[in-house]
Amino acid sequence: GEFYLREYLIQRVDERTVDQAATGWGGDNYVIYYNDTAGQSVMAIRLAWDSPADSEQFGGAFAAYANAAYGNPVEETADGVRCRAVAVEVVCSTSLLGDWLIVRAPNMEIAKAVIAAQR
Repeated sequence: GEFYLREYLIQRVDERTVDQAATGWGGDNYVIYYNDTAGQSVMAIRLAWDSPADSEQFGGAFAAYANAAYGNPVEETADGVRCRAVAVEVVCSTSLLGDWLIVRAPNMEIAKAVIAAQR
C-alpha cells in the first residue's frame, strides 16, 4: 500500500513531499464501479493515517499532486470537499475522521453521492 501510494504521488510531487506524505500511511481500501450501459466508472479510495499530523501531510501532498496533474480550478464545498473537473470526469477529495477519501466519477452529482455515502 505505502509503496503504491509513493509511486502514485511521485508522478507529480517531489521526493521529499512524497516521503513526508506516505510515511504515515496506515492502510487503505478502494472500490471501482462500472456501468456497462453508460460506459462510465467510479473509483473511490479511502486512506487511513497513523496520526492526525500524517493525515494533514497527505492532504497537502495530494493538493500539490492535483494542482500539478490537473491544474483546473478547485471547487470547494462548505463541508470541505475539493473537486476539479478533469476532461470527462471529476476528481474530489475530502478528509473524513482523519482519513482521506478520493473519488473519480463521471460527474459532480455522482462524486458527491459517493462521498455522502462514506460520511
